[in-house]
Amino acid sequence: MNLKEAEEFFKKFHGHRYHMWHDDPVKNRQFDNMRISPELMEQWRQELIQDFFEHILDCPEEIWLRHSNLLNVIKSTKTNLEESCNKLLDFMEEFHTLDKKQKVLIIENMAGRKNSQEDGGCYLICSKTNLKERMHDIMLKLMDFECTSNDDLDQRGWSDIRTRFHDALNSYDKAYAKFKIFIKFIRNSFTYIFYKIIFFIIVYKYFILFIYLYCYF
Repeated sequence: MNLKEAEEFFKKFHGHRYHMWHDDPVKNRQFDNMRISPELMEQWRQELIQDFFEHILDCPEEIWLRHSNLLNVIKSTKTNLEESCNKLLDFMEEFHTLDKKQKVLIIENMAGRKNSQEDGGCYLICSKTNLKERMHDIMLKLMDFECTSNDDLDQRGWSDIRTRFHDALNSYDKAYAKFKIFIKFIRNSFTYIFYKIIFFIIVYKYFILFIYLYCYF
C-alpha cells in the first residue's frame, strides 16, 4: 500500500478506524504499517468535511445521509471544530424546506440513535462548541411541522411516519435538555475545581512563607 492508496482507504470509510478494521482487516493492517502521522489523518478528515459540504445538496434524497456523515467526521476532528459546526448550521438554516422524511431523519441525526445519545449532533454541539443556542433555534424551526397518516410511505420504517416523527421530537428534546444542563454543570464544575486548586496553592505558599519567617525570626 502506498500513500495514495492509504488516503483512498481512509476516506472510503470516512476516517472511522473501527470500520476500516472491521470491514477490511487486511488493508487495515497495511494501513497501520504505513505509520501515517495523526497530522496527515487530520488533514484528510478536513478534506472529507470540505467535500461533504460541497456536495451536501447534490441529491435531495440523501441530504440526511451527508448530514450524518458530516457529524461523524466532525466529531473525530481536532481542528476547526467550531467553524465546521457553524457551517453545518448555516446549511441547516434552510433544511425546513426539505420533505418530511428528510426532516425526520435529520432530527434523528441531531438527537442521536444510541441510548446515550452521544452519537448525535446535539451532544457534539453542546459539548464541543458555544453554538447550542443557535442550534436549538434552528432545530425549533426545522421541527415546526406536522405529520399525518396521509404522509405515510410504502417503505420499511415509514408506514407510520407520525409516530416516528413524534419519537424523533421527544428524543431531540430529551437530548437537548440533558446535554445543555449536563455540559453546563461539567464546565462549571471544572471551573470551580480549577479556582479551588489555585486558592489552595496560594494559601499553601503563604503558609510556607509564614512558617519560614516564624522560624527564621
